[in-house]
Amino acid sequence: MNIFVRGFRRLFGGNATHVEKGEQQSEPDIYTQGAAAQVSEDTALQLSAMWACTRLISEVFAGLPLTMKEKNSGSGEKLSNHPTLLVLNDSPNSRQTPVEFRETMQLNLNMHGNAYARIEYNRRGDLIALWPLPAQQMQTQLLDDGSVVHNFYHGSDVTVYADSSILHIRLFGNGIVGLSPLAYARNTIGLATAVENHSSKFFVHGGKPSGVLYTDAALNETQRKKARETFSEVVTQKEESKRLLVLPLGFKYQATEVNPADMQILESKHFSLRDICRFFGNVPPVLIGETQDSTTLGSSIEQILIGWYRLGLNPYATRWEQALAKKLLKPAERRRYEYHVDFDALTRGDSKTEMEYLKGMVGGPIMTPNEARTRKNLPPVPGGDKLNPSPTEGKKASDNEVTDNA
Repeated sequence: MNIFVRGFRRLFGGNATHVEKGEQQSEPDIYTQGAAAQVSEDTALQLSAMWACTRLISEVFAGLPLTMKEKNSGSGEKLSNHPTLLVLNDSPNSRQTPVEFRETMQLNLNMHGNAYARIEYNRRGDLIALWPLPAQQMQTQLLDDGSVVHNFYHGSDVTVYADSSILHIRLFGNGIVGLSPLAYARNTIGLATAVENHSSKFFVHGGKPSGVLYTDAALNETQRKKARETFSEVVTQKEESKRLLVLPLGFKYQATEVNPADMQILESKHFSLRDICRFFGNVPPVLIGETQDSTTLGSSIEQILIGWYRLGLNPYATRWEQALAKKLLKPAERRRYEYHVDFDALTRGDSKTEMEYLKGMVGGPIMTPNEARTRKNLPPVPGGDKLNPSPTEGKKASDNEVTDNA
């Protein structure tokens, strides 16, 4: 890329929506300012808010049932025996359970905006395994002919995969790679890390602020050394942090470090926590243990979960469903089937509300008694596969009422 093009991009745009042949970037082209502390995957996850947000999204999403259903059938029947589901829901690979596989993929998606898995087929062309590949070791490249390849760097070697061999789930971006939340949240994460570091150093030194000793008298080198040793003995001894500091005659002490209260350390921590939650799709702070402020999604846990599902988790589900269909299903199957992430377990209300809901659904008639029993993990009963009342019975009853009135 020549200097003119790079300068033009920095002035009017960047990597977020830019598409150009070659390596695709998921990070900002430039930063508005330097981070207050070093930011990496490891340092970021040492922040409780980062750990809690990524863990919450990964674990909750990985635990949701993944099914398939037939498009435009009207039956709403879920499939459980499709060959790809046997891999996704039984054994994605020889090392991971289904939950572990989806957690790994979702963690990469949360942190780096992209999740990659190598697709393995047998000789007959049947899917037999999905192997997650770390997003930070992948480099997606757009070739001259418009095709996409993925370079996997491991040690001093690189393996090039065709796009058809990689399951790629991505966040919003330029359409080829997703934008990295870790990279774009660098300043926010760096500020939160700097606040944590300052707090730790302050208390490591017994809560004593740094400062200077000064006097109007002229001191020689020996006197300055003696004064420094006497003062340092007090401020560096943690076990004797309550010793009385007696300054020599004519000496004064001036603190040069702002105390945590004046720096508003607690307020900064709360702000950083909420800011991190925003970068992760508006995770309600109350769901990661922050109860200082009320959430804007509702006052009850049920309302909070429903709001988070609609605004936070549902976009992830759509990306997973469509990426799985695009890469794992043949064109004819894509026209017939679709994957479905089931959020019913997450959005159900309390027991009383759930029973009233099922009663209304069964008597609707919208749901059969056996469908309602399945929802409550109960075995089916004879005759429970019939709607009550059935649509035909309801129609006959209406016709009879009209005849009687006539």
